[in-house]
Amino acid sequence: MSDRRTARKSIVAVISTPPPITGQATAGRILTNALAAQRIEHHVVSTASSIDDQTSSARKALRSVRQAARLARLRPSTPTVLYLQLGQGPSSIIRDTAFLTVAATRRWSVVGHVHGGGWRTGLDATPAPVRSTYLRLLKRAEVLIALTPRLTAMFDGVFDGETGGASTGPRIEVIGNSVEEDLATRALAGGASWSAEPTVAFVSNLMPEKGVDVVIEAARLAHDQGRAFRFVLAGHDPHGRATSLPPNARWAGVVADDAKFELLASAQVFVLPTSYRVEGEPISILEALHVGLPVVSSDQGGVADIVDETNGRLINPIDAEALLDAIDALTSDRSRWEAMSANNRRQAAECHSPNRHLEQLFATLGFQNPT
Repeated sequence: MSDRRTARKSIVAVISTPPPITGQATAGRILTNALAAQRIEHHVVSTASSIDDQTSSARKALRSVRQAARLARLRPSTPTVLYLQLGQGPSSIIRDTAFLTVAATRRWSVVGHVHGGGWRTGLDATPAPVRSTYLRLLKRAEVLIALTPRLTAMFDGVFDGETGGASTGPRIEVIGNSVEEDLATRALAGGASWSAEPTVAFVSNLMPEKGVDVVIEAARLAHDQGRAFRFVLAGHDPHGRATSLPPNARWAGVVADDAKFELLASAQVFVLPTSYRVEGEPISILEALHVGLPVVSSDQGGVADIVDETNGRLINPIDAEALLDAIDALTSDRSRWEAMSANNRRQAAECHSPNRHLEQLFATLGFQNPT
């Protein structure tokens, strides 16, 4: 093991990178920054597309062919690992089949990482001939990574009956997400503070599946009922959800870096009532925990592995009244809020720090720890 981890290697990273700013792209940037800091030879093929991408299937297929051709032209100077953020829909699985074919031809080792919870559903919807080829190629991977323990279930039995008839497949590991270094460092120095008139933060892309409509409805209800809650929404707004907000709500636009930290630190609770079909372990929730915010979310994807009664509440994601009640329960008692806030900051620093995330990921990729 020590020889494997200290040997010189190259990384070919097929990942999403900003823009746009998404959880998966943020994870990709965390990795590439660390590879650059450690002076590890690496090559990046970005699979990012705009949030409201309407590209036809044919054009997506052509784009995938071009990306795979770019991959095939690479000539790393050392033994190579393909680190692949695995797609979660039929078109992206077709794309990944091309990348995996290049890796098999070049005899690169493979580490696949699913940054979400919809991989199995996407696999089942993929045409059978492509699915079979994809699984035969993916079976040669050393490791497949899920974000949380419950998300490992999507790999159950998936390689049964593949090449050779064996039921074994790649090793399955759990490596949780992280926040970026700057936010983690600022959070160690200070975070949110209690207020008798709580501010509720929603930081995500303003897609219906992320719960933005429920948050806006909760804001309207709070205004109508005279509840002393203020709402701040931030993120890309592809469908114009922020054009008609009640008086107690505002849209902060797309926030990043210092602006994101300041917004979170000015709030008292974070909400993400997500029903996003490929939800994994939202980095936005981890950011909120680092800053010390209690979290209101839903049992979707791997969220229930990081949110429970000790740090927030899980609710029905379409129930605006339940959202308001959870906000009230988490902010009405100052001493309880302060205890939960301190615990959230401590747990986030211990379990979801950049160092912890990168130590685990670098070990899986076969490198020495980046610390």
